[in-house]
Amino acid sequence: MVEYAMVIVCVIAALVTMQLYVKRAIQGRVRESADIIGEQYAPGHMNSEITLTQRGNTTINTTLKRDPDNPETKLGLETISTINETTTRTGYENVGKFEDKLFD
Repeated sequence: MVEYAMVIVCVIAALVTMQLYVKRAIQGRVRESADIIGEQYAPGHMNSEITLTQRGNTTINTTLKRDPDNPETKLGLETISTINETTTRTGYENVGKFEDKLFD
């Protein structure tokens, strides 16, 4: 029993010791991936031109309603209408540090 307890204690100690190295290895891989992607977002040095276009089609259908007592009698009319909409917005945005904009 003592030998099994010692083996378990050694395995647990090895895992706890390796935890630091595993974390560093994962952080290194994440950093390497970020460096491969290229330049990252830098607050205060970000300028962008924005163009937003939204298009939408709306179709409205109204069905016929008939009188339950006399199916030949119409109580409502059928209406079909389509609305096409397009909205475009264009602008320029300069993202800076909060402190710089606070005192302008």
